[in-house]
Amino acid sequence: MDQKLKNKILAYEKLILAGNAYNKCYFHMCYGDKEWEDVYKISPGFFSLARQSFQYQYFLILAKIYESSGRSDDNLVKLLNFVQSNNGQITMTKKEELNQLISDLNNKLSRFEDTIMKVMTFRDKVIAHNDKAFFDLEKRKNFAVDISYDDICSLFDFAGEVVNRLNYILYDSKSHLEYTNGEDFKSLMSFCLKNL
Repeated sequence: MDQKLKNKILAYEKLILAGNAYNKCYFHMCYGDKEWEDVYKISPGFFSLARQSFQYQYFLILAKIYESSGRSDDNLVKLLNFVQSNNGQITMTKKEELNQLISDLNNKLSRFEDTIMKVMTFRDKVIAHNDKAFFDLEKRKNFAVDISYDDICSLFDFAGEVVNRLNYILYDSKSHLEYTNGEDFKSLMSFCLKNL
């Protein structure tokens, strides 16, 4: 199989892993053990900034993955189009399977349109442009981004599904794209608690 195609899928895997890592760290900081609140009180400004940084990073990665306007080389639509146009070295059976997969994934992608628009709005209005109106409480209502943690996880899960299903058809392999090393964060917090 073409090395360029393999590299594109690998770059996408790395993007998903990084996004999942930021997402999970944010989750641990917001919804972790109650005993950690004592650590947060030591330096609330620092932890607030860290939490916001994790959140901004996973929003930026999701925006890059799901960007539809073509501003990102790593967006999902470009990846699917690239795979479809660069599958010359696979068998006809695999091509049919791949075309069916791409059609299926495009249909599933359309179900996330509202959530994707919320991610893009947050990225555009809050992170990328720091729209002054966002900081005016009266005008801020126009920028309300009602997106749940489950919605965020669903977008990362779907991106992971795309990579895994492509890898399975093209290379008979599967990637582990879930960030599982929450132990680092837990160890850090435990260390801080012991040394209060």
